[in-house]
Amino acid sequence: MTRRSVAGCRVAAAAPCRTRPRPQFDTTSTFPGTQPMRAAQYASFADPADVLAVADVALPEPGPGEVRIRTVLASIHNHDLLTVRGLYGYKPTLPAIAGSEALGVVDALGEGVEGLRIGQRVAAASVHGTWAEA
Repeated sequence: MTRRSVAGCRVAAAAPCRTRPRPQFDTTSTFPGTQPMRAAQYASFADPADVLAVADVALPEPGPGEVRIRTVLASIHNHDLLTVRGLYGYKPTLPAIAGSEALGVVDALGEGVEGLRIGQRVAAASVHGTWAEA
């Protein structure tokens, strides 16, 4: 059986290559200037099931050198849960929005940002407050 590559999928010639279509993200801004965003927020350190609550918070504007990302997906890691419990290597100022990684689309650019554009898909790691959406 010969091998072939179809759309980046290496398969045996007898088997059809079924690749998933690439997700299409809305790359237009959905953030009106005054709209609050929903966030998984906590005001004290304890078990996440006891302290995490959905809250409406102000939509942040990116400062110099920062970008704002419209979150498409945010992961839940053990260190996120340890942070909410107050048992990780640092304690954020409370109230805090949980989460430290996200995939999304750049929605706004702060002054001086180069190499990124609005609508660009990005991954962010080792940041804080990713469990939020507008």
